[in-house]
Amino acid sequence: MKFAPTDETRKALAPGGKLRVGINHSNFLLVKPGSPHGAPEGIAPDLGAELARRLGLPLEYVSFDGAGKLADAVKEAAVDVGFIGNEPERAEVIAFSPPYLELPVTYLVPPARRSARSAMSTARVFASRFRRAAPTISTSRGT
Repeated sequence: MKFAPTDETRKALAPGGKLRVGINHSNFLLVKPGSPHGAPEGIAPDLGAELARRLGLPLEYVSFDGAGKLADAVKEAAVDVGFIGNEPERAEVIAFSPPYLELPVTYLVPPARRSARSAMSTARVFASRFRRAAPTISTSRGT
């Protein structure tokens, strides 16, 4: 299926005539660490570049050092597109596409309990006396 954007679509996505793509440089899964802010490398920059190409618009990368700052910029229309996780709070003020990336996540088991690992369902771990740890600020919430 060929993508043929209309002028109305271009104006809706990039009212300034160029596609401003917000890039969260703190997320190494989406942006190659150390890549330049004006010419980032990774999944998010590649997706932004392809969207601009398909829309037939010039591209401008706008760099951020955290997902929260990028989300604020999208909400305030300081950028036209951003690549961040869909969270209920954000979905109240930002329109999200279907996911373009899904990440399998897991939990850690200390080496001493390795033999019990296969018997430890997620429900059992979170309902048990096992200690659990999580950062107070995650990449999707505070950075």
